Amino acid sequence: MALDTYALVTLQQAKDYLKVEYVEEDTLIEDLINRATYYLEQRKYQRALKQRAFTGELYNGMGTQELRLSTFPVVSVSSVSYVDDSGNESSINGYRIDDRRGILFRYGGWRDGVSNYKVTWVGGYDPIPHWLEQECLLLVSDWYEGRVPYGF
Repeated sequence: MALDTYALVTLQQAKDYLKVEYVEEDTLIEDLINRATYYLEQRKYQRALKQRAFTGELYNGMGTQELRLSTFPVVSVSSVSYVDDSGNESSINGYRIDDRRGILFRYGGWRDGVSNYKVTWVGGYDPIPHWLEQECLLLVSDWYEGRVPYGF
């Protein structure tokens, strides 16, 4: 198994942390890193953690001034458009980005609707913060040493 593109730590970081010097367990360790990343993103934090591009993600307008993106921090927003009931798109300007919390603010508000806003943007951590690397390495270590079953 190969290490996932969005893994929170490298194979070498995990091997150094585990004090493993041989290659026979690389596949197992890569699997544990992928599982730890999945666990942290999907179960604990419920958002993407490592920086990536989000192309044409659809969001529901709630009639408020806030449109909450699926992850944070926000690195950049390249486009925001309103999608009407016929599927026609019109570009939206005049919003402010709270990059730390992943929220787009708009004075006039975001019109109520289902999947009526399309956003293309980049978000997540790069580099991965030390505390998050440590959390991932602790999970890998516990699972590697059999202290906690990793099948969750």
